[in-house]
Amino acid sequence: MTDKSKKLNDYPKTIRISLHGYGGECYMGNVSRETYEFFKQHEILVEQYAGGGDTNWSFIPEKYQLFAPGCPYDCDGLGHENGATMDDESFITVEDENGNEIWQSGLHPNTLKKNGVNVKIHDEFNLQDVSNGTIIFWGGHGEKGTFFNGEITLNSPFDPKKLHISCSNLDGWLLSGGIQYYGEEVDGFDRYDTSGKWGEHKFLIAGDEEVYEGKERDEEGDLYSKTDIPSGYQNSPQDWEKSKMIFNANPLRVGWYSMQLEP
Repeated sequence: MTDKSKKLNDYPKTIRISLHGYGGECYMGNVSRETYEFFKQHEILVEQYAGGGDTNWSFIPEKYQLFAPGCPYDCDGLGHENGATMDDESFITVEDENGNEIWQSGLHPNTLKKNGVNVKIHDEFNLQDVSNGTIIFWGGHGEKGTFFNGEITLNSPFDPKKLHISCSNLDGWLLSGGIQYYGEEVDGFDRYDTSGKWGEHKFLIAGDEEVYEGKERDEEGDLYSKTDIPSGYQNSPQDWEKSKMIFNANPLRVGWYSMQLEP
């Protein structure tokens, strides 16, 4: 007869540790006053600059470029993290080799600590802690799904007190970093599986100074003029375009149309 209790306790065993829920990527870096003033003077929309696109950004001297257009993640001198949000809308789950859940916890640091998990913040930056007038570039992407999924072999029953989770606090957004179990690093960053991404890039200024509002540019790097974009087009094209030429053409859909006058 097989000794079932002995079989259940046979080791080594493989477990899977995953982090899932909400999270994303965040990066922050210092911006000199001179660079910021150049962007302000030229009304550069930092969100558009961060996206790069087809716009010609050659009018920006190299010394004033925060990063190469389209590469905002390079401006990360104050911190850069990619992981799950450390709150109780995200979770850490441990499964056995058969996919059965054996332990789960919310990811808020206080919740993890109550469950015996060791949590360490290895990078931390808060705008309120710096002097007034300090300018910061903030960039981030939000996602939903699985942010970490790794396996590790155990020689004894799983114990949450042997878990160590690192994280970063980037101006109040806590994002998970690496995971260790009993001093051994768990490899799980290559099994990222997320969707529903949003993104934002902006300047932050400590104190009461307001950040300027940038304007969008065309492919040549020039600001759109009133002749380029008729007033009110974004909300209601049919309100501004009532020319006889368009009326006679009778387009099927509301939108932008390129018309050429006959000689």
